[in-house]
Amino acid sequence: MLQNNTHVSGDNKGVAAYLFEQAALSDATAAPGFVAGFSQANVGDTTPNVLGAYCDDGSGQTCSYENSTCADGKSQSCHGRGPAFQKLDLGVSSCYEIGRRQYAGAKSLYVSCAAAPCASSNVLTWKRTCWDPRRRRSVAPRSSRSTSSTT
Repeated sequence: MLQNNTHVSGDNKGVAAYLFEQAALSDATAAPGFVAGFSQANVGDTTPNVLGAYCDDGSGQTCSYENSTCADGKSQSCHGRGPAFQKLDLGVSSCYEIGRRQYAGAKSLYVSCAAAPCASSNVLTWKRTCWDPRRRRSVAPRSSRSTSSTT
């Protein structure tokens, strides 16, 4: 969604979760009340605007790669372009398309797990471990060390 968005939105992660949850309603293998979650960490200054950043100052030029500025030396008119940036909908269509792409990737993984079952202990371990950079390995949090192995 663009910075001038006035719509209530979960942005692309919310779209992906919504689409997955809707698909789960008709999936006999999904748990009742299935909840999908799409998260990200250490996001910094990232954007799902897959077409790059352009100056919205009438020039149509790409923003400076080094410092995200336009010809005037300022960043205010430098904006990313999503897959449907031409639509005048404050980024809603691009947001939906990026969320749809994330859902499609997650659904593909979900289906592949159904075709060749993923061991439940691996899933539990994945959910209950964290990376310890000092030990250079994953370790289970204190609350689950007795029930989950380290990897």
